[in-house]
Amino acid sequence: MINLKTFFKIHLDAKNISDDNMEKFTDDHIHRLTNNNTGGKYTARITATQNAYNTYFGTITKEDRELSTQRAKTKTVDTLIAEFKDAVRTKEGTIRGVFHAGSPEYIKFFPHGITEYDVAIKANIKTLMDRMAHFAAEYEAQLGGELLQIFETLYNEYKAARGVQLDAIDVVDADRQATSVKRDVVEIQVMRNVLALADEYLGEPEMVEVFFDQTIIQPDKSGTATFWEGNVNASATVTIVERSFATGTQMLLRNTGSAQLSFCLAAAEGIACGNNNIVVDGMSEKQIGIEDMGNIVNTFLNVTNMDASNEGRWEVEIV
Repeated sequence: MINLKTFFKIHLDAKNISDDNMEKFTDDHIHRLTNNNTGGKYTARITATQNAYNTYFGTITKEDRELSTQRAKTKTVDTLIAEFKDAVRTKEGTIRGVFHAGSPEYIKFFPHGITEYDVAIKANIKTLMDRMAHFAAEYEAQLGGELLQIFETLYNEYKAARGVQLDAIDVVDADRQATSVKRDVVEIQVMRNVLALADEYLGEPEMVEVFFDQTIIQPDKSGTATFWEGNVNASATVTIVERSFATGTQMLLRNTGSAQLSFCLAAAEGIACGNNNIVVDGMSEKQIGIEDMGNIVNTFLNVTNMDASNEGRWEVEIV
């Protein structure tokens, strides 16, 4: 009678429904229940749905504040990394001027050349900072106190900033776990409403439109959307969007969680992205051309969580 497939997808495919659309859908549903609450027959259902709605979307507001704070701290860490790389390139000439390239002393600073510093990421930047500060101290007499001060200061500031950032990541991850549980409450309550109303109006499929605006949670098939966000379970793959992309399209891939993510253009839903695709570390972003994500004829933009333990969070935008 009543086609419930779309509504079952609210729970089963919740990762593909944004928080914004979930909020609109639930809020609209509450208003429709209220407008048809003849004799108070839906009062208990309205109250339960409103409570679930308030609890979840109130939590999102708190999480947004935490995320904004975390991103500010991330910018501080990224700034220090950029300053360190610039200092290394600038002071390499000073070190080479005192210890010629290829000398044992020079190799202590640059065992793999200066390129090692240019391509450094958060995973190894602290080690490189420690190396520069350590040998700047060892050869202070030859290189001078200014060089030592530069690298010791950067190293100490980075350790402090990174510690604060990791604390912030832990706070946001904890908030997200709590938020995820509370969103489940909203989805389950809406599902209960769907099933109860389906039973009440058995044989009257047109009543679905009275209580639910299905267009809010329909996937975008027009190709006009330019921003998507969501999450992906540990070691899982989800499809962000199915659509064609024009050659030359610039994509901003943002990892808003702590798990490492890989993005790619795939030939079908569920095809995992690997290390050879566009990998974005936690709390960082990359802007790339769509051609760099795979074969342009593929229409499934997928993301894979490379972390076996933690949920991943992502935002993707056409820029």
